Amino acid sequence: MNRRSAFSGLLIAILSFNFLTGCEFQGDQASADQPPQAQPKDPPPAKKGFCPKAGPITRSLLPSPEGVERIATNPCLGVNGFLGLVLDAIPQQKLADDEQLRKFRTGLTTFAKQVVLVADAVDCAYENDHLAVSVYQDPEYGWSLGVVAVVRGDVEALAEDAICLLAKQVPFIPGFGVRAEGPPAPTFCADTVLREAQGYQFRVVWLASSDRMCRSLSGSIKDA
Repeated sequence: MNRRSAFSGLLIAILSFNFLTGCEFQGDQASADQPPQAQPKDPPPAKKGFCPKAGPITRSLLPSPEGVERIATNPCLGVNGFLGLVLDAIPQQKLADDEQLRKFRTGLTTFAKQVVLVADAVDCAYENDHLAVSVYQDPEYGWSLGVVAVVRGDVEALAEDAICLLAKQVPFIPGFGVRAEGPPAPTFCADTVLREAQGYQFRVVWLASSDRMCRSLSGSIKDA
């Protein structure tokens, strides 16, 4: 081996040693300077909600009143989310000042809790054609709202509980079939009818926050 080859080999060995020790030093320093990374946590369990689609029979029994917008059908929400979806449309000051709208809020809370009980009693009540829910709104007066639930007969006992509780809060009001002219007036109403479709018994329960929405829902449901 000549002197040039020996010198080259020695230079390569020195550079390799420096490179390796430098990497080890930098790696140790980086570990010391940076906090250990947290292990990824398991994702939180999904919140229980309604199934997103209704069966064809219950869906067919939901009303489609003229001049009223259906703003939600089968909302995949719990009680609080469902109440928020409806009550957020009513200005807080109006809700605080008007006794009828406060009664509507109380009745809606009762209604929402019973609907959730129905959904819990029957797994995926929407998809299994046991339950359908729709929220309606006047396009001109956003606080004029209505909610309708269609409940199949084999879970009707829970619906009857809701009807009993609602009846204690407000008598079921007949005679809302004719739509009035002019702006709506705050009125809390609720009503129910029995329907039969494809060999099954259903109960349709609805409530509203204005006289105009009461007439719209009542006329559409009872004339069906």
